[in-house]
Amino acid sequence: MKRIISILICVVFVFAFFGCGDSLPDNIAGVKYYHYEPADFNKSCSKLEKLASTDREQGVLKLYDELYEDCLELNSLYSVAYVLHSIDQNDEYYTEEQQYAFDTMQDCLDKMGGACRKITEGPCADAFRDHVGKKVFDELAGYETMTAEEKTMLSRENKLVDRYYKECDKASFKHKGMEWTQDMLFGDEGDQLAEKDYTAYMEVYDGLTKDINERTGPIFIKLLKLRVKLAKEAGYDNYADYADREVYSRDYSEEDLEKFHADVKKMSADFYEYYYSNFTGPAPSLSVDECLDALEKYSGKISSLSGKACRMLLDEELYSIGSQPDRMEGAYTITVKEKKPFIFDYVQGSNGLRDITHEFGHFTQFSLVAADNIIAAEENNDLAEIPSNGFECLMTHYYDKIYGEAGETATDEIVEDMFSNIISGCMEDEFQREIYANPDMTLDEINRIYAGLQAEYIPGTEDSGYSWVYIAHTFESPLYYVSYAASGIASLQIWDISQTDFDAAVKIWENFTKEGPFDRQYLEEMDKAGLKKFTEEGAVEKTCETALKYLKK
Repeated sequence: MKRIISILICVVFVFAFFGCGDSLPDNIAGVKYYHYEPADFNKSCSKLEKLASTDREQGVLKLYDELYEDCLELNSLYSVAYVLHSIDQNDEYYTEEQQYAFDTMQDCLDKMGGACRKITEGPCADAFRDHVGKKVFDELAGYETMTAEEKTMLSRENKLVDRYYKECDKASFKHKGMEWTQDMLFGDEGDQLAEKDYTAYMEVYDGLTKDINERTGPIFIKLLKLRVKLAKEAGYDNYADYADREVYSRDYSEEDLEKFHADVKKMSADFYEYYYSNFTGPAPSLSVDECLDALEKYSGKISSLSGKACRMLLDEELYSIGSQPDRMEGAYTITVKEKKPFIFDYVQGSNGLRDITHEFGHFTQFSLVAADNIIAAEENNDLAEIPSNGFECLMTHYYDKIYGEAGETATDEIVEDMFSNIISGCMEDEFQREIYANPDMTLDEINRIYAGLQAEYIPGTEDSGYSWVYIAHTFESPLYYVSYAASGIASLQIWDISQTDFDAAVKIWENFTKEGPFDRQYLEEMDKAGLKKFTEEGAVEKTCETALKYLKK
């Protein structure tokens, strides 16, 4: 089995305040960054490979344990460097160190994987199986070390993704004497302009989007060609197959996805007809303090799991939130130490509570569940997104208390978001699969493909095709986005159940959350939960119709 190490970065939000101009914190989740030198690790790895051919069981297991602890340390150091780089992208030290830590970790984990395979083939194999467990043993027994070319490509990929974020920050568009940036457009200034003069807002949006497209499109084309080459190096004919099997561990076929895309298109026209004729603006904006107060007050009422996670989040300050110009845009949660997640969030606009609850769902899961072995684990992102989307849905149970008279409007917005997640998840997936199947497309051709899909999924839309560049996942986590659609099908069902039996809905959410996404399959877990899968005939239509009927009332 060809294994390329991937780092767990899920879309998640958390909070801590580092004001503009403040110095960077000296630790993240209690871990201080330092520049790790791998010379001793490499020597010990070589020693382990030699020991693996002997019958010295105690020596093999002891050295394995020591090296595995070093692997966990490396993972933590990379996580810390990445967070600090995210807080200030212009800090030259952490810009270089997060790349160095990434490359070093990849190399060391790969060497460790190769050494572990030697153990599974030697005289100590039985003792090693007992030590790590059969599941981990079987994964390590099939481990194939990376080639030098693969390591180079992964390093280059990481650098190109970093360039994407920096080019987004540079983009601007001048409108009536005012220079607009992405921060402004999707922040309070943009909200105010949209309310005052929607035509002007769209002019700014179109101009800025075109500039970002021109800046970042060439970066994507380089990533595209790099990833196609990476897939071939790993033994796959195309990148989509590589991503589905090796990166996301999906248990459904490309034919299943094609049917999913088609089923969603049938429902999307009705949704957008409703949406554009009934849109009343976003839910009332809450301050960050108000969002955190609501999370603290109601997370424990929803579940003891989320209540405990919230106390951990706030008491240990496992978060960073802000909107300073130097911060990386977007949000994620990253595991710093085992069961010690940390949330980074770039705040913009009025989506506060919705985004926070979504990402807190991720945080709750990863405070409960860790991979059995970071070298051998397979993470299913379809399952990883259910706790986040599901927690958003469960939180609406208390929206009347949080938002008062606007509670129903805020709830509608969540249901609309779940519905649009399913639509956008399928649209972005179809777009990316088309591009990766035809990697020699020009930027103009890519834009035309996107404009055509916009028209199919959102009938009546006239789109230039530039806006795909706003989807950071397309650059950083290709073919991830359909996980929002797959998890959205589950989450809408959890929301629907919560309308008549809240405790039953919470129980389903708890089971997904505490079981975790590692070494589990989406279709199997949906069956266990008693939920309809998107692969079932009529499941997409039934799930979406129920939500749309609620919205139309």
